[in-house]
Amino acid sequence: MKNSPKASKGTVGAGLWAVFVLELVYIFFFLLNYDLAWMNSENFGTHAWILSNGNAWRAEDFARSLNIEVIESNTERISRPLSNLLEVINAKFRANVWDLMPPHPSLSLLWPLFFIGIPFFLYRFFRNMGAEAPIAFAGAGLYLTTIGFLGPVVMLFHPAKSLVNFFAVLTLFLGSIIYRNKAGGIGLWAAFLGSILCACLSDETGLFVYVLAAGLFYGVLFQWKKQPVATLGFLLLPAVYFLIVRFGLPYLHRLARGRHIDLAQYSSFPNPADLFWPDWQHWSTNLTWLWTNHPHVTFDFAKLFEANPWLATVHAVYVTAMLCVGALLIATIVRQGLRLRLVVCALLLLAYVFFYTFQLSNNAKVWGVWWYGSLYSLVYAIGLIFILQFIADGVAGPLFRRCFTFLAAIVILHGLAFSTYQVDILEEKPNHANYAPAQIFTGDIYAYYKDFSYTGSMQISQCRRWHVLQAWAKAKHKHVRIAPARLEECQSILTQDKFYPKEATYLSIEL
Repeated sequence: MKNSPKASKGTVGAGLWAVFVLELVYIFFFLLNYDLAWMNSENFGTHAWILSNGNAWRAEDFARSLNIEVIESNTERISRPLSNLLEVINAKFRANVWDLMPPHPSLSLLWPLFFIGIPFFLYRFFRNMGAEAPIAFAGAGLYLTTIGFLGPVVMLFHPAKSLVNFFAVLTLFLGSIIYRNKAGGIGLWAAFLGSILCACLSDETGLFVYVLAAGLFYGVLFQWKKQPVATLGFLLLPAVYFLIVRFGLPYLHRLARGRHIDLAQYSSFPNPADLFWPDWQHWSTNLTWLWTNHPHVTFDFAKLFEANPWLATVHAVYVTAMLCVGALLIATIVRQGLRLRLVVCALLLLAYVFFYTFQLSNNAKVWGVWWYGSLYSLVYAIGLIFILQFIADGVAGPLFRRCFTFLAAIVILHGLAFSTYQVDILEEKPNHANYAPAQIFTGDIYAYYKDFSYTGSMQISQCRRWHVLQAWAKAKHKHVRIAPARLEECQSILTQDKFYPKEATYLSIEL
């Protein structure tokens, strides 16, 4: 992208602000409703154990966060200490919220980082890399629609993947300051390297944040003569991480818990040979599923229109808009040549699939695309925004800018719609028995698109919320007024929805 006056003086228009606000309203008031948001069943046992010594924070909880046999359900996985510590803190936080009000099913203490920190730092990253304000702003909004961001937020589970998302964006922001200034002070470099390390200590997928930073900031990270200490620090970071997980964390476990744990015995550790020669069939499957998970191009339009005319209309407008973007991209490349940054982003997307296939032991699974593939959403969003800015800098710039608010609105609407359907079907509800999750990536679930009801989801959400409110009021000796007839109707709805067994367990843990 060019650091042109045009790219540095842009302002975000009222239309884009309206789109962004409506996007947040949709996420918080529909996508995070009591029907679509939930706590993963593994958390039932984990939170029960965390709260077994009470709701108040105790000094022993630091050591309890190291109890990987419970928190990780594994006797060797010691590599996520930051995620495990925040898992304990968040369980205590949620238990204390019950004293004031019933917490949302997936409420997390970390939501401010995700819903405020991520869009802000991502916007600043795009701006520092030369994007115009409207395009940078739309990029932050686009990323919030992706399943890689929404999946780990809608479902309360380990904070690991969401933490990696946050630290990845923070790393990009800090790196972009170094990139923009062509240098950085020791404090900035320490924060940049520390953010990468925090991503790695949150989840093993954080290792790709290092690759992402190297791919995007290679121009300033390897200036050996100009800043040798900073370059050496970046090059040594993988070794530092290895020493921490191989020797530092085992020592900490021995000191706090009186037992030695050897990461080399981790049963899910990938085969090092796969790093150089992965299972290419799984690699191909992962590439196909991760790619179709974002642009959603595999649909039979006639069948989609028959199943859901509203969704088909949105999809048709979206596909038309993206075809126009593709045509403008080709025209710009013909006139101005291909930008190196676009090539780097394409290579990073391919590298992520390679990394994903290796690290997850050739994990070609639908669940893996949603949960473990979260960073793919970020690289995809970055690549798309770089393309849009490349077009804006080209010969079609004036026309493109006039249409940009509409383009951003339709891409965000399309992303939210399909992420909603994906969140719902991957929740594994009883009425999804006839749908194979893999059909999400082939588009061949037209009956599901016909059956899903926005009003029905809101009705179930309201009934679930009232049920939780009643249980809370009874336990906390509060008084709430809900019409008896409405409660009777809700009881019938929730019984059909097979809601009670899971929710009873959920309430008994934290309430």
